[in-house]
Amino acid sequence: MCLRAWVRVGFASGVVPSECEVLPTLLAPWCPVLLLPQARPAACCPLCSHLGAPTDLANRMVIFFLVGLSAMVEGDGAKGTPLREISDPSTGLHALVHAPKSPPDGRLPLLLYLHGAGESGNDVRELISEGATGTPPVELERGTALAGLSRKFVMVAPQTAHGWDPEELGRFLDFLLMPGAAHGLPALDPKRLYVTGHSMGGAGALGAGTTRRFAAVVPVAPAGSVRASDLHGVPLWAFHGKNDVVVPSEYSERLVKKLRSIGANESEVRLTLYEEAPAPVGWPSYSGHASTIPAYSTPELYRWLLEQRLP
Repeated sequence: MCLRAWVRVGFASGVVPSECEVLPTLLAPWCPVLLLPQARPAACCPLCSHLGAPTDLANRMVIFFLVGLSAMVEGDGAKGTPLREISDPSTGLHALVHAPKSPPDGRLPLLLYLHGAGESGNDVRELISEGATGTPPVELERGTALAGLSRKFVMVAPQTAHGWDPEELGRFLDFLLMPGAAHGLPALDPKRLYVTGHSMGGAGALGAGTTRRFAAVVPVAPAGSVRASDLHGVPLWAFHGKNDVVVPSEYSERLVKKLRSIGANESEVRLTLYEEAPAPVGWPSYSGHASTIPAYSTPELYRWLLEQRLP
């Protein structure tokens, strides 16, 4: 996991309390863009209480070594570069795309990311916004995405100004799969197509999943749902903050419960709930709605996706 993602997961999961003062003080000189809460002493923090005051240089070096080791094991380490833009003449959708720099032999899996309402519009560069921190396009552009995503998937993030329509997304998918098309993407594996999204985009991902064209669906804090019967047999992993004040976690919990009641097992339909998911950067009143930050920093997610294939 990359350095920034490692720290975010610590705060988002509650392992490191939000009032911890060690990590902000320790890491700021190396990573000034870290988006961390205000630092205040915290006797309850496992780092503060076990390692003493943050002025202890030796303890700081121990923590930094462990963080660096985590980054080397899971992180990409690649320097961020602007994502390339493509346009589909059939749907009029514009998108940001990422493809592995050294793709392995054969066709590559696709991760289609659908943004939330806050990034709607007609300027695709708006997908790279502060409020979208943690989402695949933002982390790939910044060079902070997990290696499991950046090195193994083609990521495409279209932009809409009118919401997500499954039929329109189907035509956009046809464009992406077209060999020799103007998009310039590597050849995609039609059996390994995955869709994910946040909030409005999470609901859009669920709708896209009902078309049966995707091998798995990953809704993050979905602002809407579909009939469970329409997703029966489609692998799904939902992520949601239990403290989400924008979209209650009951949306995800009810859907998963219904899917399991009609035969889905726990490996086919998964649910990850965060007790204290963070607020989107720059939107402090949207407490719990940025479950994107810990969700897309989950290494197991990308391994699980690659296990799912269409017949």
